[in-house]
Amino acid sequence: MISSLGFARGRLLEAIVTTYNCDGTPNAAPIGVTARGEAVLEMRVHTDTDTYANLLKRRGCVVNLIHDPYLFLKGALTGHGRGGAEPEVGPEEVAKAGSVDAPYLEKAGAYIEAVLLEHKEYLKRDQYRKSEASVILCRVEKATVKGLPQGPNRGLNHAIELAIELTRGRRDGMARHMEVMKKTLPQEEYRRIEVFLRSLGYISSPGPSP
Repeated sequence: MISSLGFARGRLLEAIVTTYNCDGTPNAAPIGVTARGEAVLEMRVHTDTDTYANLLKRRGCVVNLIHDPYLFLKGALTGHGRGGAEPEVGPEEVAKAGSVDAPYLEKAGAYIEAVLLEHKEYLKRDQYRKSEASVILCRVEKATVKGLPQGPNRGLNHAIELAIELTRGRRDGMARHMEVMKKTLPQEEYRRIEVFLRSLGYISSPGPSP
């Protein structure tokens, strides 16, 4: 079932995982997801995140496959405790999933509803920091395909990499990522990303014209 969507053991797919916060508002976060067979998904989530708290409380989530680079950046850089006045997604951008207590993204080309099976916490050490994370296993309840397959786009790939780097406090490759997105995304998509990053202070505002 999920192998037809590109999931396979050892292959990490970048998805947007959606859950409900304690107040009922939707939460969206870019997370790498892999498969353990056709019925079980695995993800590694930091324990200080809304996604972790929501999964343990609501026992379900939706894994959204989406090709919107703006949503990857927005989900990574905004939300509870991460600054920015704008939520990751608004209520008009999601709908209630049918088999789990979680929303799915209306823009998703495909989405998987999944129920929490187990979680195991561990201490994560990498070149950026030491932190507590959790290996989370979820059972696939239902997979829905809404859109047609889309070809690879370098702009999307660079948006994902930029989201990862910025959440780790790194900006040294930002100019390169922005350059590729400007060349490979529609102008309105690139402009939306540029305005968003400027609103968070990642890009300096242009000075007055001479």
